[in-house]
Amino acid sequence: LNEWRELVLNWVLRGMILLWLVILTWGLIGIYIIQKPAEPSLVDKILIGLCLGCALTTLVITFATGLGYKLRAALFLVILYFYGAVNLLLLSYPGEGRIFLLAFVALVAILFDLRRSLYALVLNFFTLAFITYLQTTTVLTDVVPTSSDYVKLINSNLIFNVLTPYRI
Repeated sequence: LNEWRELVLNWVLRGMILLWLVILTWGLIGIYIIQKPAEPSLVDKILIGLCLGCALTTLVITFATGLGYKLRAALFLVILYFYGAVNLLLLSYPGEGRIFLLAFVALVAILFDLRRSLYALVLNFFTLAFITYLQTTTVLTDVVPTSSDYVKLINSNLIFNVLTPYRI
């Protein structure tokens, strides 16, 4: 089982390098070619920097096999969680943050065990609840949904939390 998990980790890391490159390329095209702003927004700059940092860290984790399986897997899972949470915080429910959080829970189950994936699920629930609270109480001034979006935001996060256990 451990050999299989390490093989899965290696393939997932290689796939994630490609995914980070696609996300980064699409983000840069969207900002600089499609939108053509005089100055990219702070959110755009943060997301591009975050994606670049995640891509570089994933690249290092992929080829630094001397770090050991558990450390490599844990670092990768932290990257997934962190990117998902920040993306959700900055882009709200239309962003792909919830998908990364879902992948985080599923990969914890695959790379470690189901018990740890339950902890990851609880962490996801509280992360989503906290970000929903921040976005619906105007604590965040730059990323605040319009009043008509409150129901969509809460509903979207509730559906995500209900469906997550059935995906792992």
